[in-house]
Amino acid sequence: MDDAPAESPPLLPTFRHADVSEDELLARILYNAFLPNWDMNWWQNLGEQLKPVPLTTTLPARQSEEGLSTSQSNRLDFYRSTLTLVRLIGGTISVVIPPGDPLQPPGAVICWLPPGISPTPYALLRSGFLLSLLRFGGIVGTFRFLYFEYTLAQLYSRSLIGLGYASRHDGAFVQIVATSPACRGQQLSARLLQWQIEQHRRSSYGDDGSRAPVFLDTTGDYQQRVYEGVGFRELGRRGLGIEVDGNGLKLKRSRERSETEEGLRRFVQRVMILESSAM
Repeated sequence: MDDAPAESPPLLPTFRHADVSEDELLARILYNAFLPNWDMNWWQNLGEQLKPVPLTTTLPARQSEEGLSTSQSNRLDFYRSTLTLVRLIGGTISVVIPPGDPLQPPGAVICWLPPGISPTPYALLRSGFLLSLLRFGGIVGTFRFLYFEYTLAQLYSRSLIGLGYASRHDGAFVQIVATSPACRGQQLSARLLQWQIEQHRRSSYGDDGSRAPVFLDTTGDYQQRVYEGVGFRELGRRGLGIEVDGNGLKLKRSRERSETEEGLRRFVQRVMILESSAM
C-alpha cells in the first residue's frame, strides 16, 4: 500500500469582473503597465520617463496623489476616466488574480466592449474623459491622440473591406488589456483575454446563431505575438512617421533627430481580428 500523501491540485488563477470600488487600484495598474508605451509618452509630450505609482492606497483618488508630479497625476486621471467611460457605455472590466493569495492585487486587467457599443459624445463628457485628455496631453497631446484615433479608424475601414463588417463596432472590442509589471512573465493577460473570449463565446449574435468577431489593435511586436497565440490574426497595419525616440520621448538634440529617420518605421499601428470560426 502506498502511504505517500496525495499531491495537492495545482493553484489556478481566479477570473472575475471588477467592482467599481476597485477602479482606483486598476487605474494604477494600467498606469504602471503602460509606462514604456511610446504612444502614451508621445501623447503626453514627455521628455523623460515617468516613475511608477504605488498600488496600495486606501484614500480617495485625489487625496492619494500626494507626492506625485503633475504629469503623473494627469496620466493617472486619464486611466480613471477611461475606466469610468467603459462602464458608462456598457462595457465590462475584468481582472485575474494570480495563483496563491486571493487577496493579492490583480495581475492583469481587461476593458471589453460588447458588439454594437461605442463611446458617445455624452458619455465622453459625463465620464470626464475629454477633460482628463486635455489635462493629460494639453492642446498638442490632444491633437496627437485624435490624429492617432483617426488614422486607426481609417486603418480599420480599409482592413474590413470585403469582410462584411462596417466597422470594429460590428464585433466585440478589446479596449485595454494589461499586465501589472509585478506579474510579467506569467501569461496572465493572455489567460484573462482567453477567459473573456470564452464569456463572449457563450453568447450568440445574428439570426444564424453565429458569434460576432472580436477586434483589437496594438502598437507593439510583443503584444501582437501574444494575441496571435490566443487566435487573432492581423488584418492590416499602418506606419506613423513620428519624431520621438524608441520610448516615445522627445528628442533633445538635432543629432538625435537626424539619426531617428530609420527608427520612425518602428511606430506601427496594427488591427487584428478573432473570427467566430476561431473561437
